[in-house]
Amino acid sequence: MAKRKDKRVAIVAGVGPGLGVALVRKLAGEDCCVGMFARSPEFIGELATELGADALAVPTDVSNAKQVAAGFRKVREKLGPVEILIAHASGSVGEGLMKTTPDQFEQSWRVAVLGAFLCAREAVPDMLRNERAQLFSPAPLLRCAGAAVRFHLVAQSSRCADWHNRLPSNCGQKVFMWHMSSSIA
Repeated sequence: MAKRKDKRVAIVAGVGPGLGVALVRKLAGEDCCVGMFARSPEFIGELATELGADALAVPTDVSNAKQVAAGFRKVREKLGPVEILIAHASGSVGEGLMKTTPDQFEQSWRVAVLGAFLCAREAVPDMLRNERAQLFSPAPLLRCAGAAVRFHLVAQSSRCADWHNRLPSNCGQKVFMWHMSSSIA
C-alpha cells in the first residue's frame, strides 16, 4: 500500500502503558501513521482501535529478527515506508547487579540493544530514500555511540548511510558497563 497522503509513517518499538503509549499518542497527534510493536497483542490492539485507521498493532518480539522483519513488512504494506523509528523496547529485570542472573541480563540486552539494532537495520533502507526520516534510540545505546552519532540523527543519505560504521567496536561493553554501574548504587 502506498503511504497515506501527507502522513509520515512511524514505528514505536516497545509500546507499554508508560512512555511507549505517550510516544504513540504524540505521533498520532502530529498526524503520523503509527505502527506499534510490543509483545502484548491485547494492549496494542486496544490502543490501535482507540486511535483508528492510522494506528497499526503489530505483536512483535523485537529480540527476534524474523518477527522484526515481518513486523516491518506489515507496516510497509498497511501504512507505507517507515520514516520515523523510536526504538524504545526494554527488558529490564530490575534486580540490580548481584541479583541479576546472566540469563536475565542476556534477555534484557536482547530486547533493548539487539532489538534496537534489528529495528534500525529494517528501518534504515526506507529512511535512506526519504530526506526527512529520523531514528531515535534509548539512552544506554546512545551513550556508547558518542556525540558524533547520537541516534537523533536525521537520516539524510549523507549523514545516515554510514552511521553504523562509526559505532565503536566496544559498544556492547560500554552498554553493559553503563547498565551495571547504574544498578550498583
